[in-house]
Amino acid sequence: MSDQSQQPSKPVVGITLGDYNGIGPEVILKALNGNQLTKHCTPIVYGSMRVLNRYRNLLDLKDWQLQGIQNPAQANLKLTNVITCFPDNQTEVEPGTITPEAGQAALACLQRATEDLKAGLLDALVTAPINKHTMQSEAFRFPGHTEYFANAFEVRDSLMFMVSETLRVGVVTGHVPLGRVRAGVNQDSLTRRLTQMIDSLKRDFGIVKPKIAVLGLNPHAGENGLLGQEEKDIINPVMENFKKKGHLLFGPFSTDGFFAAGHYRQFDAVLAMYHDQGLTPFKMIAFDSGVNFTAGLPVVRTSPDHGTAYDIAGKGEADEHSMLAAIFTAIDIAKNRAENPLPKSPTPPAPVQNQPTKAQPGEGKNQPQEPREHQESPPNPPRSEANGQPAAEPPTNTPNPQGRESVKLYETQPVDPPAPESEAPAAVVTEVVETQAAPEPEHPAEAARDTPLREGESEKVK
Repeated sequence: MSDQSQQPSKPVVGITLGDYNGIGPEVILKALNGNQLTKHCTPIVYGSMRVLNRYRNLLDLKDWQLQGIQNPAQANLKLTNVITCFPDNQTEVEPGTITPEAGQAALACLQRATEDLKAGLLDALVTAPINKHTMQSEAFRFPGHTEYFANAFEVRDSLMFMVSETLRVGVVTGHVPLGRVRAGVNQDSLTRRLTQMIDSLKRDFGIVKPKIAVLGLNPHAGENGLLGQEEKDIINPVMENFKKKGHLLFGPFSTDGFFAAGHYRQFDAVLAMYHDQGLTPFKMIAFDSGVNFTAGLPVVRTSPDHGTAYDIAGKGEADEHSMLAAIFTAIDIAKNRAENPLPKSPTPPAPVQNQPTKAQPGEGKNQPQEPREHQESPPNPPRSEANGQPAAEPPTNTPNPQGRESVKLYETQPVDPPAPESEAPAAVVTEVVETQAAPEPEHPAEAARDTPLREGESEKVK
């Protein structure tokens, strides 16, 4: 085997064109300019060679080559590859103009890329901004990319996870009208979102023991019931259930003071209750480098955190850094998942037919039973004498996982709906390894809480 064949392969990253009258083509070309990204991945743009060449001339980006291909198997590892996904002979590019043709072309690109993603021909997909109105059709009846991919990959729902180097924000309710937010915030949805967030932080971002801040739904997080009961009736009980299973959750916090004081820097992620509660501060803090990542999917999908920006389309003013961040985030997550795949479910044993057997002497008569292992439940969180609420341990700054050496990850099984305090089950934690099963704990009580880090290990891995 040659040295080249022994080198780890670069991930193949698909990039959809988006609305070609918006800034999608511009930020794609600027991000891929000069084929610099081919050192890190093999890019394949799902779009139109005619449209991209039009923007290359418009933006004076003509000193590098695009490679037209028919399918990912033909991709050139050293060039930017383009698959034309719709008939473009008569396509008229009108930067800044909203047209149904641009919307349907964006849909054709998205559908072709999704097919290749399902077929395993891509390691990740980055989607450029679309116009949700011009995209609507019999094939696309979704409020956005997030819901489209949840449906395409047949998952119950997914987590809209906005990520950057300084802040990660997820939302319980995504693209829903404000009047329906309250109905969407319940113990079941909150439990599912927290589970998705914890699993993603561990598997996709390599954070062994993530610290998560939870925001309240009401102003000032309800003021102990004065401004609403949702914190007391919904959010606190769910958080208590997760804390009993060893997870590091803090809050609920009042949104304004939490972000104004910079407390978000002390946590690995923040869970907001609704779209604008989380995305407004996120874009204020990390707009140029923010990424929209869809957590909870069996595939990797990211996008820049901005829209079509028709007002600056074709003027050369669009900033490509969010697109670059989306591509690099997709590369990193794809590599993390390849290195830490989900454990396969064991194959159930073949059914054994009942065979008549002779009873052995004394069989079935008061035989001594082996003692069952006793598992202690983890202690309840300490409570503050002032208000009886759990006293959260002071959060500490968690360093960015970039540049850290890898250690083994631990994966928490899906969390059941909240149980009464006396019946709360202990979390079951399994160690994700490739060649051998997790060792037995030295003491039965160890199975009731997350496995601690070994001495000298960081809480984060790359």
